[in-house]
Amino acid sequence: MRVLTIGVVLTITGLVACAMENQPAKLAEVPDEPFRAVESTVYIQDFEEESIGASGEFRFGEGRWGQGLHMDLPDGRFDVDASGLDLGATGTIEWWVKPRPTIQGWWDQAWRYFLHVRPAEEGGFQLDLSRHPIKQLRLSATMGMEPFQPMDYPDEKIEIDTRDLDIEQWQHMLVSWDLTGRQQRVWLLINGEGHEMSVPAGTFTPGNFASIEFGNRPSGWKTPYIPMDGGIDEIHISNTSVAERLTQ
Repeated sequence: MRVLTIGVVLTITGLVACAMENQPAKLAEVPDEPFRAVESTVYIQDFEEESIGASGEFRFGEGRWGQGLHMDLPDGRFDVDASGLDLGATGTIEWWVKPRPTIQGWWDQAWRYFLHVRPAEEGGFQLDLSRHPIKQLRLSATMGMEPFQPMDYPDEKIEIDTRDLDIEQWQHMLVSWDLTGRQQRVWLLINGEGHEMSVPAGTFTPGNFASIEFGNRPSGWKTPYIPMDGGIDEIHISNTSVAERLTQ
């Protein structure tokens, strides 16, 4: 098994006078069985049955457990309607990911889009997770930016080097946020390891979400397709942050 190497580039400019802080974060335990609904669960999907939300070129095939959804070129994707979900100032999205091994998706020079968390209101808090050919896996947090090209990036971001990931294995992905308190926090972890980014209160304004989109460019953006080109399985979304699941 390859050892995951993590690197972070975090910068801040302009409007926020206080510098961002970041620190390593690690799950006390990486899930090793299919997700089960708990009190904080607002959405769960195992793809064992036909699923509303898949579009473009897709098929069902081998998953992390049982059956997963494989999103093919050029426009395969999976969208979750978040308008009725109890999400806002705190939340966690976790799922399993496996880019098609033959494309060497964790190592190659292609752009890949993994996740877009779309705000319900214009100018609301949004998250974008993509793979940058040089910077590797990047989670960007913004306040309702207009659609931006992959080469553009906001200041508030976390970046993780993926070149040591095993292309033959499923990887556990987790994105989480807590916009309450004096410090607003955002997390990105892969296979239980990653970083926490914190910014001063007021940097981001909490709000509801319209959709949570997996596997390709955000819907409605005029950018070219940015396919993940691979499989996802076992999506679990909760309305609490990951903070209590981290090692101290």
